[in-house]
Amino acid sequence: MGATGYRVRWGTVSGSYPHSSPVLPADARQWSITGLVTEQTYYVVVQAEYNGLWGPPSEEDSAVPHVGAIPWDSGDARSIMSRVRYVTNSAADRGMLDVIGPDERIYSDEGVRHSDTYFDLKSFSLITPQFGFETPLRGRGLITPVGKRIS
Repeated sequence: MGATGYRVRWGTVSGSYPHSSPVLPADARQWSITGLVTEQTYYVVVQAEYNGLWGPPSEEDSAVPHVGAIPWDSGDARSIMSRVRYVTNSAADRGMLDVIGPDERIYSDEGVRHSDTYFDLKSFSLITPQFGFETPLRGRGLITPVGKRIS
């Protein structure tokens, strides 16, 4: 049987996880740890719960939050795109820039695209099935001004 919940545990020493998230639903796919100190290494594990019993922790992973990191957790396209342009040194006048976030949404200067929009490598196009459009892309992420309707 599957898990009935999960928790995320973390700390600043490998193998020691004094901090813990609340019990998350079994279908949770992400959870944000807030209040971390920048430039500090954090070690993280996930544990599955089954009706109140906890399984062993997952393999340990580590990460270092950096000053100026892209604020993916905000979901705010404007602040995400501003930081992406700063980090990648992409000037605002170089055309439209699309970025796929860790939440699999596509962020742009125009906002956030639907999660079922995707990039097709064969046609080098952005496919938007819910609207029936295929938008060919030209080099470096610039979108052509007119999309081609697909059936």
